[in-house]
Amino acid sequence: MKNFTFLALIAIALTSCTNELKSDTKTYTKKTTLPCTDNCPKVEFKIPEYSNGEASDSINANIFKALREIVQFGEDQYKVNDYQALANAFVASYEEMQKEESEREFGWEATVTGKEIYRSDKLLNVELESYTFTGGAHGYGSKRSMLFDIETGKHVPNDKLFKDMNAFQTFAESKFRAKYKIPAPAPINSKGFMFEDEKFALPMNIFFTNSGLLLHYNPYEIASYAEGSLELLLPYTEVDKFLAVK
Repeated sequence: MKNFTFLALIAIALTSCTNELKSDTKTYTKKTTLPCTDNCPKVEFKIPEYSNGEASDSINANIFKALREIVQFGEDQYKVNDYQALANAFVASYEEMQKEESEREFGWEATVTGKEIYRSDKLLNVELESYTFTGGAHGYGSKRSMLFDIETGKHVPNDKLFKDMNAFQTFAESKFRAKYKIPAPAPINSKGFMFEDEKFALPMNIFFTNSGLLLHYNPYEIASYAEGSLELLLPYTEVDKFLAVK
């Protein structure tokens, strides 16, 4: 009986290891074939691709969908289903526009780097850091947090992270005011922020890190482009009581 139990435990351990979600970073690049000088349009995607688990297909599909949203301009412009085709389509769009405006040279760029920044037995957090430029005064850099149920691979929305979203938002506002020296009686936008309707709001992107929960506001989200990204790091010792999943 003891031998049977021991062998059963070994079998469970081996099954667990066999089904462990694995990732491998893949790189996809594309450059224009048109003549150019120092601002030659280019694309580079460095993306973790998951395998060996039931959740991998869903995670991979969600990451690709998010990246396609980042680099495309215009609604549903790129109807492609893989990274290389997406890179090719982006450069092809540039080349088509360049041929129409051949009297001037302009450069496009799309760089997206994805990496896993957090994993627990319940949650997986992938960060997509991107920079795109398709003309205008400047490009746009941002970070996107992608949170997944590690067993199913389904996207976990921000409102499912907390036991009481309103209570956490109230707590986060107090910490935000403290960091940026905004007295409690003063309007949240009194220091030049641009919260909609003068009401504090959580960012679109919340990251789980080894140091704590990171609230990340991308450029334009609550302040001008010149202010860049704004962040608020909240230690787990302070936020554990609010978390529904970690």
